[in-house]
Amino acid sequence: MSMEDDREELLEAVRIGIESPPANSAKWKPLKMWFSGRFGEEAIPDMRAAEGKNITSEKQVWNRIHNELAGRDPKYAVLTAEEVDLLPHIKKHLDTTQYPRARAFLLLDGLTPSELQVYQPDEVTDALEKMFPELTPQYIERPEHKAYGGPPSLLTAVPLPLAVDDRIVRMVLLSIRSSHAVILVGPPGTGKTRLLNEVVRKIREDPAAYGFSEVNEPILATPEESWTTMDLLGGQTLSEDGDLRFRPGRVLEAIAENRWLILDEANRADLDRIFGGLLTWLSTDLPVDLGPVSTHVSADQVVLAWNDGGQSTVENQEALSASEPTGDPVRYIAGDQWRLLGTYNAADAQRVFRWGQALGRRFARVPVPAPEPDAFASAILPMTDDLPDAVHGGIVNLYAAHYEIPSTRVGPALFVHLPRYVEQGLIGQTPSEELVAELLAEGYLIGVGTRLSRLRPEELAALGDDVVNSRKVFDEAQWHWLVEKSEMLG
Repeated sequence: MSMEDDREELLEAVRIGIESPPANSAKWKPLKMWFSGRFGEEAIPDMRAAEGKNITSEKQVWNRIHNELAGRDPKYAVLTAEEVDLLPHIKKHLDTTQYPRARAFLLLDGLTPSELQVYQPDEVTDALEKMFPELTPQYIERPEHKAYGGPPSLLTAVPLPLAVDDRIVRMVLLSIRSSHAVILVGPPGTGKTRLLNEVVRKIREDPAAYGFSEVNEPILATPEESWTTMDLLGGQTLSEDGDLRFRPGRVLEAIAENRWLILDEANRADLDRIFGGLLTWLSTDLPVDLGPVSTHVSADQVVLAWNDGGQSTVENQEALSASEPTGDPVRYIAGDQWRLLGTYNAADAQRVFRWGQALGRRFARVPVPAPEPDAFASAILPMTDDLPDAVHGGIVNLYAAHYEIPSTRVGPALFVHLPRYVEQGLIGQTPSEELVAELLAEGYLIGVGTRLSRLRPEELAALGDDVVNSRKVFDEAQWHWLVEKSEMLG
């Protein structure tokens, strides 16, 4: 096959990508197959090695370059702009984003070749040069990493909850970068809320380092059992003038203010029942109809949609309070950098609300497990340095006993107050074994007693056997006192 034929086949694959509907996830498959078939597995080892992007407006440039393309890290990319004026913006953003595998990017004005950027010459870039002899290749030395590589160096700047693994932090960061909805899942006390808030804080301090253009202070809400779809999303409610009118819920309020929404302890509400149109909206690019503004026969509709820009906006918001229909829908439009984040207490899933598979699939789920006892022992050592040895050993053994039984497993946060409690209790006292054991039991009851009250009898018996007989933290009398007092906390 001649170079001219190769060129025509490549441009035909680009044409298919440009003309396919935006929601067609396979629109760039012909381009990927062209690279794979033309150069083989050694050059194109996977379907992410070659990418295509069609940029139709200046608002799309940031997301296409810093989020979508950087997230896939291609070796070769074909970028098309529907307007020639977009090409300078595209090149400017390419200069500030790292693609570690990049060898060559071909830029086109529609279907007209405009520029060939070469980062590392090889067989493929040589062939592209011959296919497009009218272009003078621009050999580019990749600048020092600015945007995509914030982690791992920036990871060290995140104040971590006790004993949280750096790899978990990276998963949180990259999930937020790559998914519209992210939930941190784990037992109580693992630091899910703190970790999420710290990561969001770091992103807000330097959005560009994490691939975002702007991140405002998020809205934090804690769902309750009484929540309905109206609380989360919105719906018709009785207005001050006695009419039924649409009132936005937490999601729409966050979009209207261009702020992310964080749902702490999300499974305190029955989200499976109240998520409504969010299920469709989070999994597609399609707008979702949320119902009419009022009971008027010609009432305007409220619509939830996405756009390709980073900012979130509301169109025709005044129709929510207008006395007569305006003839246009109220459109809540989330930018592609808008995020729905949250935490989920897996240990309480049977006592609160468990998510179904349909809802769970809408979220990138990041596990935040309780650290292993050895990691906990090392992390808590600085807090017990000046206390009797029995304090460190007792706290670690209590944590390990909970860790041993999956249904009783909890995170470090429920134990970290114990050293301070014992320290205060020993002021002016002789640190006898009996007093240390009593103070440990009291602090343990304060931190973990509510959890004990919720355990099933067989779980509580197994935990007590481990604490008393195997690890010998407390004697039978002390454990009986703990169980008795914990019942008052349930």
